[in-house]
Amino acid sequence: MNYTCPKKEYTKKLVSFLYMFFDNGDYFEIKGSELIDINIKTYDQLVVCDNVFAPIAESGYIKLKICSKQNLVDKTSNLLHDNYKFRKNRKSYIENRCIGKEKITKLFLFNKYNFHNVLIGNFAASLENDILTINVLPQTTLLKKESNFHNINIAPVIKENIFKIILDFENCEGFSVYSTEILDINLKFSKTLSNYEFERVVNGGHIVIKLDKNNFHRDNFLFNTASIKDFEKRLCSKKGEDVVDICNLYISYNYGFSLNHEERICVEDFKTKKEIDALIKQEDDYEKKYGTSAYFCIFESGYSKKLKNGSIIIAFGKNGKETIQNYIKKHF
Repeated sequence: MNYTCPKKEYTKKLVSFLYMFFDNGDYFEIKGSELIDINIKTYDQLVVCDNVFAPIAESGYIKLKICSKQNLVDKTSNLLHDNYKFRKNRKSYIENRCIGKEKITKLFLFNKYNFHNVLIGNFAASLENDILTINVLPQTTLLKKESNFHNINIAPVIKENIFKIILDFENCEGFSVYSTEILDINLKFSKTLSNYEFERVVNGGHIVIKLDKNNFHRDNFLFNTASIKDFEKRLCSKKGEDVVDICNLYISYNYGFSLNHEERICVEDFKTKKEIDALIKQEDDYEKKYGTSAYFCIFESGYSKKLKNGSIIIAFGKNGKETIQNYIKKHF
């Protein structure tokens, strides 16, 4: 299936800080205060990068003025093979690293909410009058660049290709479900990728699972204990059915020969923006009136129900309850 999304503008106003990566995996952070200007255009096609999809830089530049204050060493993130030189003189290290022979391979551009976009490409740096300019060099391949939209073809999600799925809940809890525990999967996707980090977006469909108590290799990120009953309770509560707050699916695809690739898929709150804004206003009004917080705007991405045979169906989207009833009618 072909997926699209509008191209983003990469401007100083929209970039709060950035990470710069090199061909050996090293990276360092550039503060927003060091960013003078950014203007980058991208090709139409997206490519796989890490567990999301990324645009390829086509032309443009980033202008930086690296701060000489050494206290930024401890106030910025980095992973470097020669941390001693970096800590000795951060400004000199960054400038020399960029204009040296090592290749800058990708950039993480963060907004004020700490969401980031990955930008890959060919980059070449120059230093003049204390201004470090990262120029974008065109790709040698014949990629299209005229559209205002990105596009990419992505294979469907089918059980036969899955190694495991990590169910990622809104409160940062989560656990994995392996292919042998997936009885049925039929996810529905928006044709438009997420505008935050270029991910596929689930807007319907279902997953039916039956957890194996003998699976001792399960990834577990629950805050409390981790028995099968705990996992089932996290999905269905004590009632055996409930609203679910799954915000991401981390799907690992089995490439064979112990090779796996992970894709992060977004699951959005099924409430409309108008409904969410109204609930947030309720929270604000409650806090002003009573001086304490209350949570009205709970994340809701679908529904779950434990079935007669001990399996659990997770149905996504506002029509999740209807999806569950249709599944029960068809299979029970």
